[in-house]
Amino acid sequence: MLTFLINMILALAAALLQVAFLSRLPSPFSDLAVITAVAAWLIVKDRQDEAVLWLFIGGLIFDLHGPYGFGAELALAALVYIVMRFLFVRVFSNDSYAAVFLIAAAGALTRFIGLAGLDGVRVLFGNDPYYLIGEPNLVIRPILAALATGAAAALLAWIANLIERGLAKMFLRSRSKLKL
Repeated sequence: MLTFLINMILALAAALLQVAFLSRLPSPFSDLAVITAVAAWLIVKDRQDEAVLWLFIGGLIFDLHGPYGFGAELALAALVYIVMRFLFVRVFSNDSYAAVFLIAAAGALTRFIGLAGLDGVRVLFGNDPYYLIGEPNLVIRPILAALATGAAAALLAWIANLIERGLAKMFLRSRSKLKL
């Protein structure tokens, strides 16, 4: 229960950070999908429940903030989870930094294409586009978003691995001195 509560608070903080701060930065950083990066790392670590929780909370916050109808970002988060989970189970079945990078990049690319599709539906119904307003580098922007999100996920995996190894050395060092 405590892990669930901690994950909820961290996911809420990450989603709010992405909405309030990262979305105001220039192009590669404004498209950085923090929630997708964390969810990719959790999927590779085989912590599916936590990945779904992170994507659900992120989709909920993005729905409350975004211009699309309520539920559009939640459906997009579900699609991102399905794509990332499929890639991990069927293509990248090992726990490596490359798998985390590529799965997060695929999730970010799925999210970007989904948002562009939602924007296209808005235009079909006579509304103004929101996500791709006068975008001069429409081809390079999703690639940069995927690379930035993949790099963030690989960095997160590296930091988590460093912490785990450091804690294991700290706690196992004193245990190895015991003579039984």
